[in-house]
Amino acid sequence: MAYAVLARGMLSGQSPRLEDFTADDIRVRLPRFHAGHVERNLKLRAALEAIARRKGATLAQLAIAWPKAQGARDGLFNRADPRREVAQASR
Repeated sequence: MAYAVLARGMLSGQSPRLEDFTADDIRVRLPRFHAGHVERNLKLRAALEAIARRKGATLAQLAIAWPKAQGARDGLFNRADPRREVAQASR
């Protein structure tokens, strides 16, 4: 689900850096934010950002639109909050 990666900063446009996280931040334990992995994931994010720009969308909008385009229905936003931001991102 796009929400988890959005909420953790990888697809929200932030530049997640392990050294910026506090010890109780869940991202400290996620390999995608550790050396080697984060660099590769940021390269993938750059490719997605280029697609989003071509479509006139933000990266977050693209991340939400893709599962919707694949037929995702109820539950796509089951944990997203606040509703105003979800509505904006899904335009």
